[in-house]
Amino acid sequence: MENTILILCADARETRNLQSLLKGLGAPSLAFSKKEKMAEAIGRTPCLAALIDLDSVPLRSRHIKQLVSPSPGLMILCVSRSRYHPELADAISTDIHACIAKPVNPEELRFWLKSLREKKGEDQK
Repeated sequence: MENTILILCADARETRNLQSLLKGLGAPSLAFSKKEKMAEAIGRTPCLAALIDLDSVPLRSRHIKQLVSPSPGLMILCVSRSRYHPELADAISTDIHACIAKPVNPEELRFWLKSLREKKGEDQK
């Protein structure tokens, strides 16, 4: 389960799309439509990262910090059609590793997953 990606997305079609992309890249996933449910799972589910759809779940920096607090070192990737998220300025500088443009390019997602796996491996040394 350490390779699992937790998905936070309130759009059912987008959730299926993200899960399909991750499955194709060999990364199992668990999806949540509410940030509270994902927050509950973060503390008890060993995972590689959280993937958050900023278009379907509006979040601010404090929400990201709340998600990260039970699992320090949790790596966060975001997906969005927008390139600009001033409401996440603090989280982007401290907690969000990347924001991927929609539609998600599988090769870009593969790159970020590989990068996160390498970073997690370095952190465990």
